[in-house]
Amino acid sequence: MKRKAMYILIVMVFTLLGYLFFNKKHIEHELLFKIPNSDNKFYPNAYEFFHSKESLTRYFNRNDKTREYQKTCQNIDFDFDKNSYVIVYRKKVKKMYHSYKTSLINDISPSYSKPKDKTVIIIEYDKDSDEGVFIYKIEKNSNFRGFYGV
Repeated sequence: MKRKAMYILIVMVFTLLGYLFFNKKHIEHELLFKIPNSDNKFYPNAYEFFHSKESLTRYFNRNDKTREYQKTCQNIDFDFDKNSYVIVYRKKVKKMYHSYKTSLINDISPSYSKPKDKTVIIIEYDKDSDEGVFIYKIEKNSNFRGFYGV
């Protein structure tokens, strides 16, 4: 009887650990703005998170194309007290999520560029969507990041 109870307990513990490891925590996202883009390439891991006005300003000053993006979306009121923002290139987002599995196994960032205090977010794209550069609003979480060094 004790062996059976121990076996059941072990199975339950491994089931719980498996659930915690593989469980995807979905992130609610809201499309704020679409910038038409004439570039014909799809970059599947091209998305960036912004958690402060300073980081978004640095992004907009990166090159001529990002300065164009800034002009296009200058009327957007970015509220960094309540939200973080994601810029996604080429396709609309279908799902955004993270899990222990994605952080440990699916993160394709080189090991030297993986910050220990950040959680990598995986994006699934709507392959049938129109193309452009999309700006999404998510609930404020400065621990979220995309892929670095890829």
